[in-house]
Amino acid sequence: MKKTIKFLKSSNFKLMLSALSIFAIMSCSTNDDNNANNNTEAIEEADVVDVVETSLAKETDGMSKSMETAVVYSAEQNVFTETPDLECGYLYNDAFNESHNSDNFSYDFSINRAYQLNCDDNGNALSLAYDMAYTGVYDAPRMASDDEGVVGYVLSGLSQQDDNVLFEGNYTRNGSQESKVRHMNMFTSTLVFDISNIAVSKTTYQIMSGTALVSFTGISSNGNEYHFNGTLTFNGDATATLVLNGNTYIINL
Repeated sequence: MKKTIKFLKSSNFKLMLSALSIFAIMSCSTNDDNNANNNTEAIEEADVVDVVETSLAKETDGMSKSMETAVVYSAEQNVFTETPDLECGYLYNDAFNESHNSDNFSYDFSINRAYQLNCDDNGNALSLAYDMAYTGVYDAPRMASDDEGVVGYVLSGLSQQDDNVLFEGNYTRNGSQESKVRHMNMFTSTLVFDISNIAVSKTTYQIMSGTALVSFTGISSNGNEYHFNGTLTFNGDATATLVLNGNTYIINL
């Protein structure tokens, strides 16, 4: 069947052209919005897992490294003996730097530290209050970050008979993260570990047991805010089990 083509009058053609132009602009705007939505800026659970892992790992100067530093320094000050070098009740403070560079991991942190040995009436060490504030950067295979944070620990199990030092307190890390995997998201976050009865070996500095509550708040590059909560259980084999939104992950320390 032969189609008939009708030519529009000039005025009608101009009206239609204007309508088509408006429609085209609206379509482009809609497509741009869709494309923006398709660029995944949301902070995904996998991103949170990566932040938790790098905030725990020794290779990125995470929480496990901070506990090792606390145990090593306590031993250097003879806190685990009957004659500690620290004076009971006296507040000490110092500053130092921790850095590391290898093929896959690097970090560089400046740290301010305050600590106080608490004793009984007979001068026997009961606990060590150990606080830190730190700023720095790390780079890992899956993520890089510019961080700052605070640590508030109370150490017990200080006697020579104790194999492990027990940690209570919290570890907070604020950072600007850049993911290197998946959608390569960029975001800022605050991560808090509320720790309970974490046992750290005095000889290997490995976390042997304990738990922590995990609280994550992140803001994506488009300004949306995300919240995740979970739990950590330390397994004694240089790993921890993270449960986040009912999903289980094994974290390397």
